[in-house]
Amino acid sequence: MYTILSIQLVTTALFVILGCYSRAYRKFIGRNRWLLVTSAVVSIIIFYTFIYVRVTSKKVPLNYIMLGIFTVCESYSVSATTINYDNKTVFIAAVLTALMVVALTLYAFYTKKDFTMMGGLLFVCCAMIIGASILGMFIQNRFYHLIISALTIVLFSVYIIFDTQLIIGNGGLALEVDEYIFAALNLYMDIIILFIEILKLL
Repeated sequence: MYTILSIQLVTTALFVILGCYSRAYRKFIGRNRWLLVTSAVVSIIIFYTFIYVRVTSKKVPLNYIMLGIFTVCESYSVSATTINYDNKTVFIAAVLTALMVVALTLYAFYTKKDFTMMGGLLFVCCAMIIGASILGMFIQNRFYHLIISALTIVLFSVYIIFDTQLIIGNGGLALEVDEYIFAALNLYMDIIILFIEILKLL
């Protein structure tokens, strides 16, 4: 599972690096806004298909194909976001994200606290954050958006611990062995959201 996750993160990193150093790629993104919208729609469809039609995450090679398409779409979307920031800020955000993910993963492995029973609470918090973010579209207040980013970072830090414990099975709940694609998808999204919010906070 971590091998799959690593491939996903490397793919995203390559897209981000391309956006940081290729002027032609940045122009391509700017001229093809429709592709960004298409990538977002495809990502959402695949993401919710994996969640609500769980059998798709277990069918080989369908699960790999869908995850590959999802990863490319998400990587493109992330690179389209990072081109709005200077390269130094993107690098710092990436380093901070990596350090946090390592620390949170180690904590998930060795803590005796069971985070797998917090699924309901995390879902409610996530819904509240989404609601506040939608509200933020109509509120032009820098402090408000900083607070939302900070709270999102805290929430998805806990999600990384939650999903890691589901994977390693040291809590009350655990994923099945053949749900490795679903597990990789969850952790990948946790890390991507964490990275984007750290970037916004910086």
